[in-house]
Order: sequence, then C-alpha cells, then structure tokens
Amino acid sequence: MLVRKSFEAVLSCYFRPIVLAFLVVTVPCALLKSQGNPANTSSAYDRAFQLLQAGQPDAALAEIDTALAREPDNPSLNNLRGLVTAKLGRSAEAEASFRKVIRLLPHAAMGYNNLAALLWRLGRSDDAAKTFRQALSEEPHNFTALVGLGTILAESRKSADALPYLEKAWGSQPGDFQTGYELARSLTELKKAGEAQKVLARVAPPQDSATRAKFYVLSAEIAEQLADQPAASRDYRDARPFMEATASSAGRSFSGTTLSARRNACIEWHLLGSDFAFSANAAAATHESSRSL
Repeated sequence: MLVRKSFEAVLSCYFRPIVLAFLVVTVPCALLKSQGNPANTSSAYDRAFQLLQAGQPDAALAEIDTALAREPDNPSLNNLRGLVTAKLGRSAEAEASFRKVIRLLPHAAMGYNNLAALLWRLGRSDDAAKTFRQALSEEPHNFTALVGLGTILAESRKSADALPYLEKAWGSQPGDFQTGYELARSLTELKKAGEAQKVLARVAPPQDSATRAKFYVLSAEIAEQLADQPAASRDYRDARPFMEATASSAGRSFSGTTLSARRNACIEWHLLGSDFAFSANAAAATHESSRSL
C-alpha cells in the first residue's frame, strides 16, 4: 500500500488529463464549394497548411491572412487561422476565429468542437462543456463532441454524467485510446472495475512517457479494486520508469527529490495539457481526406 500512496500523492498533480487533441483543420469540400471557394484560396490554404506542418506558424499565418483579405468568409481558412493562432499562444484571436467559423457554419459541429477544445485548454471548463453540448445539439453522434464532453465531465469527477457520452463514443470507435482511457477511468471511479478492465484491455498504451505512465497507474488502480495485488504492484512498477522519463525530459529529477518537492514540481510543470495538442499526422489525414471528396 505504500507504493500506491506514493503514486497517488504524485500523480494527482503530476499529470493533467489527457489533452483534448480535437482541432480539425479542414471542412468538407461540399461545404467549401457551397461557399464558392475559388481555386486561389484553396491553393493558399494548402500552402499555409504545409507551412504549419513544417513548423512555420508565423509564415502560415501570413499566408492565411493574405487569402482572408480576398475571401474573409471562407470557413476553412478561418478555422486554420484559429489553429495557427492557438499554437502561437494568441488565444483571443483563436477564439474569435473559431466563433466566426460557428457563425459561418452554425449547423456543423466543427467550429463548436474547436472552440471547446481551446476553452478547455484555457481552463474554462464550464464554457467548454457548454460548447461541446452545442456541437451535440447539431450533430448528436459527433465523436469528437462526445469524447470531449465526456472527458470534461470525467475530469470534473462527474463520472456518472460522463459515462453515457463516453460509452456512445466507444461504441462508434472502440479501441480509441482517449475514449477508452476516460471510459475506464470513469468506470473505476464508479467502482465498476471489471468493466473498466475489459475496456482498458482493448487499447494499446501510447508511446509518449507521460500518457503511458497514466495508463499503467489506472491499470494498477483497477487491479487493486479487483483485489489483485500482484497485478497492481506490477503495473505501478511499470509506470515508474515512464514517470521518471517524463520528469527527465522536463529537466527535473523524479527519484532524487522529496515527495513534497515532487508535488510542487508537478503543479508547476503540468506536463500534460501545457501545450495545445496538434497531431500533424492526424491533421494531414483529415486534410487529404477532405481534398478527395
């Protein structure tokens, strides 16, 4: 039990919830065509997208703003501008861009989802939850909104409220890591360890150290609820090197500090959730998919 208490004291502040990585860069081509999207605007979008992927957000923003001067109501460019300004830390501009996308496409979930993800990153969880609910009022089966709202409710310790949203998302995309993790976490909070274990068994732990540590610690907590102490001890041991690797990558030492110092460092680092998450591979896949429609 000493091992568990040590992990509980550290993990509660060491790792924030898995980041909502929901920003969708493009809108369906059918919507763009209905807006009369000219070829030169589409090319500008492509160039800006490539610059963003190449790690040049300032250049991408310049490209976007030039195109928006010609086509200010283009939803795809406004959406991309929101993503770029969010990455640059210009949150007010990002929020304005996403709100404009909502005005341009009020019945599409995309703008609501992107705005909600931004609000969550800014610590405005109530506003984020409300915005995800708006997305679901437009698209009741939207996967991103279901996972987003479920994640926020789970983090707010409203596990019973989170459960239906996470279960619905899990039913549409079983095996998705964030959905499975949050669903298993909510089930564990509700003392439904057997169900939680079945869900967690269907997801593979991610490669990054911080999230992998969270995966093993949750697995250990489930094992403890099931009175499987050998499995719990094994999972806690498996989590430790990934916690140490995460601390090391942040320029800190995990094992060479007192528990109090670790706790203070945890609060300072916010190792998960400190950056506005954006998966270039996922975005590229969305980008190419929309172009092929």
